[in-house]
Amino acid sequence: MRHRVTHMAKWLNRLTNGAIFVIPALAIYAAVSGEIPSLSKAWSDAHFVRFIALAVIAAIGLALLIRMLWILRSILKDCVRGAVLVPETTENVQRLGRAILALAVFQSFDNTLISLAESIGKASGDRSLVVSFGSSDLLMLLCAGLVYLIGWIFAEAVLIDRENREFV
Repeated sequence: MRHRVTHMAKWLNRLTNGAIFVIPALAIYAAVSGEIPSLSKAWSDAHFVRFIALAVIAAIGLALLIRMLWILRSILKDCVRGAVLVPETTENVQRLGRAILALAVFQSFDNTLISLAESIGKASGDRSLVVSFGSSDLLMLLCAGLVYLIGWIFAEAVLIDRENREFV
């Protein structure tokens, strides 16, 4: 069983490492090349405040995603080393749950924030507000709660494992 965990963790660690570097590179490329319509429109309209607001919203989302991937990377590195039932892994799983929760909450409100940012500098009749909450937002929140719960279960397993080692 340990071999399967180590083998799977190695592959997932490689994918996570790749994602940590590829996702920001693609985001920078998309922003610079004008592939993000709201950013390029704000830039072409020469409305600097709108451009900065949209860039900050995008940067926050990207930072939350990279933080989540970085925590996942540390969990996978522990698994590759065979350190599964240790307090550090437990703490990292709980941190991952909190990071996913932060990303889920942000993603639930990012459309609203983007619509507010796009309304900066527009006349009162041209402004719009978009509020949405879909099944993907709910699923992300539930997954965050589940990962956090698994972290607490891991913590309990570490305590039981420690007690068993002391008993024997």
